[in-house]
Amino acid sequence: MRGIWARLDRARRRLGLDRNDLRRGVDRVQWALASALLMVFLAAAPATASIVADHVYDSGVRTEHREKATRHQIDATVIGVAEASRTGQTGATVPTVRLRWSAPDGTPRTGEAPARGSTATGTTQRIWIDDSGAATARPRRHVQTVGATVYAATGTTTAIGGLLLIAYGTVRRRCDRCRSRLWDVDWARLDRRRTG
Repeated sequence: MRGIWARLDRARRRLGLDRNDLRRGVDRVQWALASALLMVFLAAAPATASIVADHVYDSGVRTEHREKATRHQIDATVIGVAEASRTGQTGATVPTVRLRWSAPDGTPRTGEAPARGSTATGTTQRIWIDDSGAATARPRRHVQTVGATVYAATGTTTAIGGLLLIAYGTVRRRCDRCRSRLWDVDWARLDRRRTG
């Protein structure tokens, strides 16, 4: 137990939470500003991150519902093999097929897509289309909305913390310069006393 209390006492002194007569006014100003910035972070970061996260989540859920209502999965017929395309960070070559399908109004449509399964002419492949019949991506999944919400909340908290750390760094540099000048004055005063 003594070790824990000793560590807590050391931390208290490092933070300037003691009545040490050697502490200068600039030390107390720096501590007060650091405490104020910490309070601003504790008050602003959770509230702002919550507001941003709510907005991102609500927007994502609306997008999910809209895309689920307007995107449909259908069978398209493979009508040929297209030129292979490179995808992803690895640059791997992915076989691409030319497909034919019918739009909701019966209009024939064609397009290209990465091959999923057989590339033989006449086979079918499942694709997503929108209400106009154009090929599109699958509807947004809820896990994407949750991921975007977490990223937004984390990014907001990090941004607020970063700005406050920059502010603290600026304050600390100025306090360090002030401390340096005060040390110079004290050393000069001590030299004058020693030399008479």
